[in-house]
Amino acid sequence: MFKSDNGADAFCQLHSIVDTAGKNNQDPFLALIAVAHHVCRPTGQVNNYEKSYSAVNLELF
Repeated sequence: MFKSDNGADAFCQLHSIVDTAGKNNQDPFLALIAVAHHVCRPTGQVNNYEKSYSAVNLELF
C-alpha cells in the first residue's frame, strides 16, 4: 500500500517504463535515463548524449 496516490501513480509510471524496456530487450536503467533526458531538456534541443546513443528507442515512450 502506498502513502499517497501520487506515490502510487509514480510507481506505476516507472514500472511501466521498466517493464516495456525489458519486453523490448532493452536495458531498463538506460530506458529510464532516456526518458529523463527526453522530459528534462528544453523542447527541440538534442544534446551529444542523445546523438551518440542509439540503443534506447525513445519512440517507445
